Amino acid sequence: MKDSEQKNINLRLIHDEDNDERYKLSLSALFDKFRQFLSLWLILSAALGLVFAGGTFWVSQSISHASVTALISYKYDGIEKGLDPAGRKLDVNKIRAPGIISNVLKELDISEELLENVRRAVSIEGIIPDKAQDEIALYKGIYSRAGSKEAADALLSVDYNSSYYLIKLDNAAAGLDSEKGRNVMNGILKGYQEYFFRTYGYNEALGDSISAIDYKDYDYPIAVDIFRTTLDDVYRYISRIQQKDPIGFRSSRTGYNFDDIKRMIDTVKTAELDELSAYITVNDITRDKQSLMPYYEYKISDLERKAEVTKAELDSVNDSINNYEKDTIMLFDESSDEKNRYSQASKNYDELIDRKLVLEDDYSNKQVMIEYYKLRAEQMQDNEENGTKDFSKADERIEELYSKINDIISITEKTTDDYYENVVFENAFNILIPASGGEHKADLKSMAKILLILEGALFAVYVMTSTIMGVMKCDRQKNSIKTDETITE
Repeated sequence: MKDSEQKNINLRLIHDEDNDERYKLSLSALFDKFRQFLSLWLILSAALGLVFAGGTFWVSQSISHASVTALISYKYDGIEKGLDPAGRKLDVNKIRAPGIISNVLKELDISEELLENVRRAVSIEGIIPDKAQDEIALYKGIYSRAGSKEAADALLSVDYNSSYYLIKLDNAAAGLDSEKGRNVMNGILKGYQEYFFRTYGYNEALGDSISAIDYKDYDYPIAVDIFRTTLDDVYRYISRIQQKDPIGFRSSRTGYNFDDIKRMIDTVKTAELDELSAYITVNDITRDKQSLMPYYEYKISDLERKAEVTKAELDSVNDSINNYEKDTIMLFDESSDEKNRYSQASKNYDELIDRKLVLEDDYSNKQVMIEYYKLRAEQMQDNEENGTKDFSKADERIEELYSKINDIISITEKTTDDYYENVVFENAFNILIPASGGEHKADLKSMAKILLILEGALFAVYVMTSTIMGVMKCDRQKNSIKTDETITE
């Protein structure tokens, strides 16, 4: 009995030792497999990183030089006929005008050597209107079902004019990266928008044609005349706009309305310009008195000639108005046989009236200026003294007046720009979608996340493979030990 108990105890001890040994063998096998597959995992991980880095660089380069696109629209009477606001054929290709592109490249400090590349890289694609698309789809359906020649002819004759345009800039062809491409495209659209308002909305505006010319290039009396002409031109310009302003527009940019600007002009003319003119005339302030008399004589003769032309045109317009037959509307009263006739002015008649008012104002202004120059000439002949001692004071007063006139011109331009952009042509030209496309920063981040996920998955495969192979090795060792125990027993 004692021998049997001793034998069992020995078996359990051997069994426990065997379990400890098998546990040690299991860890050893697991670590062996981890070491065995470590180099393979490192190689595959490095290869995956290199392949992904190369692919990411290639994709990012491709995207960074991809096209950027923008969407614009026109909205005014006549665009459905393909006309511009002035009634002429709309030339959308003005968007890629060299002058506009050149200004953009200068503002962005980009070499102007790329100007021609950028111009050629800009493409303009008109979007077919919904009505035209419906017609095309209808005729296509008829032609596909019946093969009708009439449907084919009708399909070819579908006429339309786009009011929406897709503008594209090929960055690769232009030699620009994505960021510069977007900036250039947005600059081009902004430049074209300014051109559009200046040409069609601001086409009667001052622009560069009316500005305070540097008075230092002229004698004092002539400089005063230039100031007066400039202020008169600005005043007439404001008056023309005001005739088409029924709402009494006040600019949010400057805080002025058109009446405010006209009052400013009147104040400068009567309180300052006339006083300066009298001061110069009375004191005989001039650099070359001998050349002024021929100047006044020329101005009088030129104005008289122009006044005659204006008077002849005014007479012609008056004759046209007097002989114009207005549109007649006849109304019938069902309760009687009486007919009522009413005359209604047409658009052409209104244009004649507008033209008459402009000519009358022009003719009256020329007559006033003729008398003004005649008076100046007489005063100069009567004054024999040269007022050289007053030159410094005259210079000071002219400089002040020059600054005020420039301020008036600046306020006028900003106010009228605001009026045309936000009232007359509020929606005439719109940049619906600014330049977009070629944004690769977000894509690079996404690719980096994908790479991390793949590297993590590869590491997980490495761990799982090593673990499974280690367990399999352990099982084999366990089975081998069991076999040895069986043989031993």
